[in-house]
Amino acid sequence: MRLLIGTLCKRLQSDDYLFVAAIDIGTTYSGYAFSSRDNYKENPTEIITKTWNASSGNLESLKTSTCVLFDEEKKFHSFGFAAEDKFMQLASENKHKEWFFVHRFKMELYNKKTLDENLFIKSENGESLPALTVFSAVISYLKNKMMEDMMLKNLNVHDYGLRWVITVPAIWTDSSKSFMRRCAIEAGIAKERLTIALEPEAAAIYTNFSSIRRTFASSSISCRKGIKYLVCDAGGGTVDITVHEMIDDEGHVRELYKASGGDWGGTKVDQEVKKFYEKIVGKDVMEKFKERNMEGALELARDFETKKRAFKPNSEKKVLLKFPLSLQDIYEDLNNGNTIENDILKKNVNNDVQIRRDKIVVSADVFGSFFTPSLVSICNHISKIFENPDVRDVKIILLVGGYAESEILTSELEKKFPDQKLVIPKEPGLSVLKGAVIFGHEPELIQERKAKYTYGIECSTVFCEGKHREDYKKEVDGVVYCARVFDRHVKIGSSLTVGKYQSTRTYSKQANALAQNMYVYASSQENPKYVTDDGCFLLGSTKLEFEGGKTMGASVIEAQMSFSGTEIEVTLTCKTTGRVTKVHLENK
Repeated sequence: MRLLIGTLCKRLQSDDYLFVAAIDIGTTYSGYAFSSRDNYKENPTEIITKTWNASSGNLESLKTSTCVLFDEEKKFHSFGFAAEDKFMQLASENKHKEWFFVHRFKMELYNKKTLDENLFIKSENGESLPALTVFSAVISYLKNKMMEDMMLKNLNVHDYGLRWVITVPAIWTDSSKSFMRRCAIEAGIAKERLTIALEPEAAAIYTNFSSIRRTFASSSISCRKGIKYLVCDAGGGTVDITVHEMIDDEGHVRELYKASGGDWGGTKVDQEVKKFYEKIVGKDVMEKFKERNMEGALELARDFETKKRAFKPNSEKKVLLKFPLSLQDIYEDLNNGNTIENDILKKNVNNDVQIRRDKIVVSADVFGSFFTPSLVSICNHISKIFENPDVRDVKIILLVGGYAESEILTSELEKKFPDQKLVIPKEPGLSVLKGAVIFGHEPELIQERKAKYTYGIECSTVFCEGKHREDYKKEVDGVVYCARVFDRHVKIGSSLTVGKYQSTRTYSKQANALAQNMYVYASSQENPKYVTDDGCFLLGSTKLEFEGGKTMGASVIEAQMSFSGTEIEVTLTCKTTGRVTKVHLENK
């Protein structure tokens, strides 16, 4: 992949805006929120959101389903519950196979160290669409929907009066964050009015603002200077975990432990249910069912989502899940006429699973086991974090995100961490979205972060026998150099003050060079020697052009870099000409 570096956005602290609007694309649910600058000054938590309804089923949500539908010509048709409903209608008429229905596509960006034009997302008809097309269409829809909502409220504001915020998981790579920026620009959001917010930070900001000068909701712990808390942002796809400390009584925080986590969100539970159905009837039967009855397959997913939300810890009640008769018919067709009831009876000695017409009845233990892999991963990871000396005295776990609404998760955290106070804000699924709006008004609320990687620039240095790799030896103008050296600017885990450059280094320009390319690398290792070492990957590159070209002779380039923001910023200065190039990483 080729990452280029674009013009640095002007700072958002200026007052040339009327509203802040935030878009949160989640793995399972998405939405938008906004507030005016004037209202923010009066009440920072007075933020407008939208309630979404599914026309079929019994779902009502503060966000809409993250799914998008494109027609036969690959043109955008609908998003959210509307896309689900339309696709189910098409499926019921067997007209869906030429349409492109894509859902839960956010996870395609999880753990991607590099992104290129060849990233595609598979739709339900088996064909794929460019990821850029999918994400930009969703952002465009939510952007336009929000603008319509504002007009209905007699808030006639144009694009130039808006400051936009897009949320991303903190554990995403810099490439994925930059890709989201590109998608937002593709969707019509001006890059100088766009910023990226990290989801757990946004959630913590909202909770802090909701609690300043009073106590945390449902707790006796004051939100004040010196308070430390672990943020567990449990979403549909990923679980982001970080640790913050309040540095004053006005909501400013610093990060004590770099963001980490994994793909242990609510969809992890869904995966276990899928395995359960496949274990009962076989993977081939489930694939055939989806092929023949797409409408029924979607109804299965909706049914489980409802049951998943309602399930209580320590419940002894059996749970009834949909088990369509058409699915049973396919089972018999592929199993020589054997009925599913007889086969389950033979296998199920504990009577934990039963078939009752078009329902499959499972015991509470079986249903609860669907949550186990997710819960174990989350709790083990938090336990490991608490082993770090810097966070051992943290006594608060702030649980946010859509998955935070699950009583199974909250019960497990309370049981595993009795020495910590579990705090869940009101409407935890909206904490990220509302916090992103506040962040848009005051991005300086986050004052210090931890470096997620070791960052540096590729350079050449004078070759030293026995120290450098022979295969990287090269001679330039009679001097022998070692190429591909990783010149470290920031070490992984370092404390980074937001708004300040973390490093200033100088590099030599060759005498006959018309321009100088600078390549920025990241590494999961503390002290990589070469940019080709394990754990190293390219983040981006930029070119500094020189006036005068060959007549200038040699020169020195000063590189100042900041890794403390949600995106990486670089300033390059040619010391001979004084020419300055300010840049930030941006997908191209």
